Amino acid sequence: MSKTILKAIDEQIAHEYDASQTYEAMACWCEAEHFPGFAKWLRKQSDEERTHARMFLDYILDQNESAAVPGVKEPAGRFGSLLAVFEGVKALEASVTQKILALDSLAVNEKDWQTHERLNWFVKEQVESEKVVFLLVARLTRAGLDVAAIEAMDREMGGD
Repeated sequence: MSKTILKAIDEQIAHEYDASQTYEAMACWCEAEHFPGFAKWLRKQSDEERTHARMFLDYILDQNESAAVPGVKEPAGRFGSLLAVFEGVKALEASVTQKILALDSLAVNEKDWQTHERLNWFVKEQVESEKVVFLLVARLTRAGLDVAAIEAMDREMGGD
C-alpha cells in the first residue's frame, strides 16, 4: 500500500468518526426536542459510521500497516428544526460519498486494485444511504409543520 493511499485512508477514517459524532449530536437534539424515533435512527447511523471507520482501520492492519485512531472535531449541537437536521444529514452523506469516490479514484490511479475492490462495498453503501436520506428530506419537506405527519414519521423511524 502506498503512503499516498495510506494517508487518504487515514483521512477517510477521520471523516467517518466525525460523521459518527455529528449523527450522535443530531440524535441528542432530536431527543431533547421529543423525537425519539428520529433519535433512534440517527444513533443507528452514528454506529454505522463508527463501524465503517473500524472497517478502514482493519483494512490498514490487514495490509501490515500501522493504524492510528484520529481525534474528532466537535460537531454542531444546535439545529433550527427537524428538517434542518435532515438537510444536514443529506449534506453529510453527500460529503462521505464524495470522499469515498475520491479515495477510489486515487486507488484506481495508483493501480491499487485491492483497495479499489474494498471500496466497492462502501460506494454501494453510500448509494443506498443517500437514497434513504433524500426520501426522508422529501417526506419532511412535504409534511411541513403537520404535527400528525411528523409524529407518524417519528414512530416509523423508531420502529414503533
